[in-house]
Order: sequence, then structure tokens, then C-alpha cells
Amino acid sequence: MKTKAIMAKPTLKDPFFNKSIILIIDDLKQKKMGLILNKEMEESASDIWDSVNPKLKIKNKTLKNGGDVYGSICVIHKLKEYADKNLFKDCYITISTKKIEKIIAATYEYEMYVGYCAWSPKDFELEFQNGLWWEIEPDEHMIFDNKDYWKLKKEEQNKKYLDVLNIKMQMYNLN
Repeated sequence: MKTKAIMAKPTLKDPFFNKSIILIIDDLKQKKMGLILNKEMEESASDIWDSVNPKLKIKNKTLKNGGDVYGSICVIHKLKEYADKNLFKDCYITISTKKIEKIIAATYEYEMYVGYCAWSPKDFELEFQNGLWWEIEPDEHMIFDNKDYWKLKKEEQNKKYLDVLNIKMQMYNLN
């Protein structure tokens, strides 16, 4: 099974990736690419978009830092007709400027990102072996809800760990 999303364990102290939730957008043989979903930037989406198309105004939209590799602008949205790629269920990614303009004009339900994360397969596996990440199932709430999703998912992961620990303790007590 290919990894769909990962979240930083509390032990990951790198200031850039600490408390990150990353959606894997490309899982290729030579590299994995992802977007950090929960790192807002000081600049707004309109600050960046004005340099692309000053005629199309974006109001009150945050801009997210997709990762430590700076690259083009992309959006995650729910409009299949403007999708460059389906990520999961009804969530799509688009990097085409023309399509992004149509998404902005059509809906407010999108998130805009600048940059991305990338790993070689070896580095990705090594980070998992070193216990830096949990693999999680992606859902639209991690993209479109502005809650502290990392904290919510951490509590879920802790509960899973405690459930497994309780089962092991019960098995030990039965013996």
C-alpha cells in the first residue's frame, strides 16, 4: 500500500516539519512528493496571486507553505472539472494557472499552497524507521477545516497505541 498522508510524531523536532500533516501527492519510484497541509504563511493568497493575475482578486484567503522545496503555486479543491489529478475521494490538485483562475472564480472551497516536500524513497523509509512519522488516512477535514488537526490526529494515534497496549496487557494477564 502506498502512503497517502503522514503526520509528524511529537519526537520530530525539526522546526519546519514539527507538527506537520503532509499529504503525499506523488509516490514515484525515484521520489515522493507531498504538501504540508497545516503551515500557514504570513503572506495571504492574494499577495501571491496578484503577481500572477492582478485582475482576479482573492479575498481573505490564507496561503499555505507546502514544503521546504519552493516551487509553483497549486490548489487543492473539490471541482473535478478543473482537476489535474485526483488525490483521494473528491479532493483534487491543480497547478495549471488557467484552471486555478477558474477555481478561484467558481468557489471559495480551495486551499492554495506554495512549495512542496520531497524525499528519495530511501530517505522516506529511513525517517519512518527512525520513528519520525505516523502514516494516516487522508480526509478532506485535514485540508479544509481550520482546526488544530495535528492535535486531533495525535490524540487518535495515542488512543490506538493505548488500545494495542491494553490488548497486550490483557493477553499477558491471561497467561
